[in-house]
Amino acid sequence: MTFGMGFPGGRLTAQPEAVARGIVRAMERGSEVVYVPCFWNLIMGVLKAIPESIFKRMKL
Repeated sequence: MTFGMGFPGGRLTAQPEAVARGIVRAMERGSEVVYVPCFWNLIMGVLKAIPESIFKRMKL
């Protein structure tokens, strides 16, 4: 999704092969939502915990 956008490689991005493996694993487990790399679980957990009224005022 970010190909050619000039993002630096690093910890916040993932290789397509790793994402594909994560998706296949999630499908085998019956998961409806998967975050790859797994540290995005923590990031999304924090974002989901923010009340909507506050979240809408944030400039992300």
